Amino acid sequence: MTMQTASGTDAGTTAYGGEASVEGRNRRTEDRVPMSIRVRYPRRNAFFFEYTRNISHGGMFIATQQPFAIGTRFRFDLEVPGEDRLISLMGEVRWTVEPRQIEGMSASAPDVDAGMGIQFLFDEDSDRDAFDGRVRKMVEEAFGPKISQEILEA
Repeated sequence: MTMQTASGTDAGTTAYGGEASVEGRNRRTEDRVPMSIRVRYPRRNAFFFEYTRNISHGGMFIATQQPFAIGTRFRFDLEVPGEDRLISLMGEVRWTVEPRQIEGMSASAPDVDAGMGIQFLFDEDSDRDAFDGRVRKMVEEAFGPKISQEILEA
């Protein structure tokens, strides 16, 4: 499955339009689709509720003022509309945007969010395939069959 970002570019942009790279190398292996899904995860004996900015079958960006450190692995639940149960997944923080990094940014970047880029971790290929099917379903429901086909097959 190949996905394109909302801008139609094929990769290399973050949730807010900047380049997702380290020393000129793209940090992403999958393109993402803009989508807001409620995420629940434990932190310091409490549950946090945040929202995704985008998602692919390989990862997502969680908007949060308190991102975990890069390399942190954690379990989280996605509350997907139309699903009867929470989708429980493991992920690893691959990059972050700290609140201090976006302070004072001009109006040219009004949708910048602090947060963390998460790579999904699967024990089995069958788990990855099942989640890939759910992502396809979410994209089709959000964008309709024609646009979702262009996004997913481009």
